Amino acid sequence: MGVVKYRPGFSWYYRSEMEPDDVLLFKNYDSSSAVPAGYCLHTAFDLPSEMIPTKAPTRESIEVRALVFTYPAGQRRPSTVASLSSHPLARTLARGELRRLDDEHSITDRIRTDIDEAGEVKDAVLLLRKQEIKRLEQVCEEQGQLVQRAKLDRNNAYAHTEKLQRQMGIQNGRIQSLEAELKLVRHQLSQSSFELRSQLSQTQRDLIDARRESLEHHLERERLLEFVRGQEGEIGRWRAETMGRGHEAVSKCSQASVNKVVAREREKD
Repeated sequence: MGVVKYRPGFSWYYRSEMEPDDVLLFKNYDSSSAVPAGYCLHTAFDLPSEMIPTKAPTRESIEVRALVFTYPAGQRRPSTVASLSSHPLARTLARGELRRLDDEHSITDRIRTDIDEAGEVKDAVLLLRKQEIKRLEQVCEEQGQLVQRAKLDRNNAYAHTEKLQRQMGIQNGRIQSLEAELKLVRHQLSQSSFELRSQLSQTQRDLIDARRESLEHHLERERLLEFVRGQEGEIGRWRAETMGRGHEAVSKCSQASVNKVVAREREKD
């Protein structure tokens, strides 16, 4: 299809040799991100300003206004043709008088890729390439930013990893120190337990010896008390005998004195 200025009342028809899924219907083509550029119908129009929708793509945009019919040769044509039967080109299409794509000629009798935008002739392919170059430059810039961000994240990750490794080294040192202290405490506890058991055994032996000595002392005390009580009994008997003998001696002495006095008195008489 050639490129001409838009004129109200004219519609352009194109029979494609592509598969139905590869055909573009009324597509506003702004970049080649959707489909390859070779699959697009390059045409553009100078539309009046009042016909341009709000926020519609304008400069350096290619707007496809081609109605595409695709169906296998020799089969029934789609119902879309019936709705356009009032148009002369639609009647031509209904009679099957369209020629194959390689036999078609544009209105200007040659295939053109230039477009007339606001009175300025531009190469549509060149515009597409410029847009693609801008898009690729933007993609490269974004990829560069992503690479820089990835490098920064990698450096941060390395720094964080080194920090964690240092902390792990400190923690491992503390763990080893605590293990050494625990080992020393266990050794001291074992020694203390042995000493306590030894002291307890010695204390038990001393207690047994003390109990035995106490029992011996108690038996000795009882024996001495018994001996003392026996001695006291003997002393009592000796005292009683002594007192008896003393009384007897006193009585004898008194009687002897009395006898002497009586004898002297008798002698005086």
